[in-house]
Amino acid sequence: MKFELSSVICRKLWHEGLLFKLCQSGIDDRLLAWLRDYLCDTKQRVVLSDATSDIVSITTGVSQGSILSPRLFLVYINDIETDIHSPIRLFADDTTLYIEVDDPQRAVDCINADLAKIQSWAKSWPVTFNPWKTESLLFFPQG
Repeated sequence: MKFELSSVICRKLWHEGLLFKLCQSGIDDRLLAWLRDYLCDTKQRVVLSDATSDIVSITTGVSQGSILSPRLFLVYINDIETDIHSPIRLFADDTTLYIEVDDPQRAVDCINADLAKIQSWAKSWPVTFNPWKTESLLFFPQG
């Protein structure tokens, strides 16, 4: 039997947290300054037909459609795997934990402990998981 829990991370990204992680990974100071300029003091507005919204500052997240955004997002969430005992897979903003079950109680304990660690990580790095896009699946061997 295999148990899988999959969720989608809301794509809010704390700019200062990302810059800290980039610095910790050894990014050169000049590139770090460029990325700070790229991320910070960004503004946006929506124009639809003849209507225009107010200009607002963007304090979290990365630009949709930018070639840098997926990479920056992955740098931001890459350490979610720290101290997780279940196999974990990340793809863009999808996160999956899974475990092969020999002993159901041990599997439940392991998954719950890992979920608690992920919840703690998410609290530390202002990340939310979308509960409406979270699923759990059980697979049983045939025969």
